[in-house]
Amino acid sequence: MSKERRRAERFTIQHLIELDYGKEQFVRASGVNISSSGLLCTTEPAIELYTRVFLSLKLPSSKGEEIINCEGIVVRSDQDGSQFTTAISFTSFRPEEAEKLVRLLKQTSDPTDESDGEAEWR
Repeated sequence: MSKERRRAERFTIQHLIELDYGKEQFVRASGVNISSSGLLCTTEPAIELYTRVFLSLKLPSSKGEEIINCEGIVVRSDQDGSQFTTAISFTSFRPEEAEKLVRLLKQTSDPTDESDGEAEWR
């Protein structure tokens, strides 16, 4: 049995994300799950490990949708058919952006459960 290594609870998301990684282009990504410490998403291009990325996350909230801007670093990128499963560890938030993310995560009904893999936003 493998030991759980996650630092924070994960919540399922299914929203588009924009990544800017200094290549003078934006990469559209589709969110898989998110926590207070990172994001798992799918991308069409591979993004090299340890690449610094700038994220614009559009997340659902009780107000509709809210945008969170932050920085992160790619810590995993595995090919899955024509797409890549990309894990990003958050590295930098403005204080108000970090507070917004924590608030939005608290609005979820339940963290992702291994049995069904879904969590719903309120």
